[in-house]
Amino acid sequence: MKLIALPYAFGNSAVYYPLEKFLSKEIKLIPVEYAGHFQRYKVPLCYSIRDMALDVYNEISDEINEDYALLGHSMGGIVAYELFNLIRQKGRLLPKHIFLFAANDPEFPHSYANYEEYSTQEIKEVLKTFENTPKKLLEDDYILGLVSPFVKSDCIAVRDYVPKSGSEYNISVPVTLLRGDQEKDVEHCKEGWAKYCSADFTYKVVPGGHFFLFEENGKRMAEYAKLIEDIILPENNK
Repeated sequence: MKLIALPYAFGNSAVYYPLEKFLSKEIKLIPVEYAGHFQRYKVPLCYSIRDMALDVYNEISDEINEDYALLGHSMGGIVAYELFNLIRQKGRLLPKHIFLFAANDPEFPHSYANYEEYSTQEIKEVLKTFENTPKKLLEDDYILGLVSPFVKSDCIAVRDYVPKSGSEYNISVPVTLLRGDQEKDVEHCKEGWAKYCSADFTYKVVPGGHFFLFEENGKRMAEYAKLIEDIILPENNK
């Protein structure tokens, strides 16, 4: 079984590396790097969620010929949703399960901002609002300059995202949605995602904030690895 993991906005594939040591050896973790981010900095950026999903599809196309699951954290959850629809459209093998961690529903209203014109200082202010931003990054103008382009592109992609309507765009495989009990703006999240899921749908509230998977220096990853295993490994479901 493969677990294809999609990062949150401004994140990179490395955020999932600590998860691998807690997963069963029967699960192959495949962390995704978005176009223009970190290791793929030379690849042109994507400015829409659907373009991100297409780029991810091209990156993982060779990995979805056998059983796999998708994991998307925050923005990664919306990318996972669009990726699922793209995979189905192309007639490929569908994932066995989709995990949505701290992911706002497709219709969540995001406030408008003219990110295209943001200065490095304004990008710094955006990053300050995200609890998982390293302090060293905020204190280094050179690094801020390097990350600003993909921070802008991610903000634009999330800002402009509008889901397609119709039951044909619903997720037709089981979905598990986890939200932190300290997260904000989650009142309609369960109902919002349920509207887009036509198979088994499970909603759980777990301790922590928006980045609950990565809190406490990753010490809680073991319990989430166990949750994933119990769902996607056949022998754990007997």
